[in-house]
Amino acid sequence: MTAALRGNPSFPLAFHLLGIIFAERSDSDRAIKAYSKAIRLHPDFSSAYMGRGLVYLKEGKKTLAWKDIDEAVRTGGRDYAAFFNRGEARYRSGEKAKALEDFRMALALEIEHPPASLAMGRRFDEEKQWADAAKMYTKALAAISANPVAAMEKLSEEALLARARALEKLKLLDK
Repeated sequence: MTAALRGNPSFPLAFHLLGIIFAERSDSDRAIKAYSKAIRLHPDFSSAYMGRGLVYLKEGKKTLAWKDIDEAVRTGGRDYAAFFNRGEARYRSGEKAKALEDFRMALALEIEHPPASLAMGRRFDEEKQWADAAKMYTKALAAISANPVAAMEKLSEEALLARARALEKLKLLDK
């Protein structure tokens, strides 16, 4: 698939990251194939199900989308990210009441991911759920204060993806 994967073609995270890159480039077919490969290699890969589900949702394939999104929540266990991402998908699909339920579930879990806490706070703000918004903003600030390294986690993931995109543009990664 790419030069990076030729050395280790059974590395699910690499296929997941490729899925993210293809999805960002609106290359849905290749994104779905990459996510599907990650899932075949690791059947409980919650983030790969979520990624593929969001691509299906964007493509209007709602039955496939919600099947994958719900599977992401099932395989994610008590991972706040699965509930957060399903909530975002529901919110964008107009299912605001269900979205807020997912955000509240994510809120109940221990969250030390300031970008997600801030995003949920904004959604609660939009729905005039001030108490929940305040809780999310407080969690974000507490996580940043308690562990500045945790606040950098998301930025590290974004940096990895940005590096892969840059290498691809430099033709150091095959398409």
